[in-house]
Amino acid sequence: MLGRTQLNQALEALAAQLEAKGKRRELVVIGGSGLIALGLIERPTRDVDVVALASQHGLEPADPLPADLREAAQRVAADLDLEEKWLTPSPPATCSSSAYPKVSEPGSARRPSVLL
Repeated sequence: MLGRTQLNQALEALAAQLEAKGKRRELVVIGGSGLIALGLIERPTRDVDVVALASQHGLEPADPLPADLREAAQRVAADLDLEEKWLTPSPPATCSSSAYPKVSEPGSARRPSVLL
């Protein structure tokens, strides 16, 4: 289970893994992890549901997760003793790509390489 501290550690470790490979990803998350990151709830969550990936061109579906992100998440899971699928793409039906807004300036609620 991921509480606020564990969630922040996992996301910071994920950002570090990606940065070590010269990569950067901005994740749009939903569910408990998004609410925890925003400080709206305190209860732990099982995973981080990624609904989209943000870029300078807008939002793109996260399913399937790109290989670099999937591999970094696996390393974080091993390093922090998390469940193997702690970072999961939300099903495509969660939000259609036509519903994604254009992203020109990422939101103000941010974590390393994560857009909430």
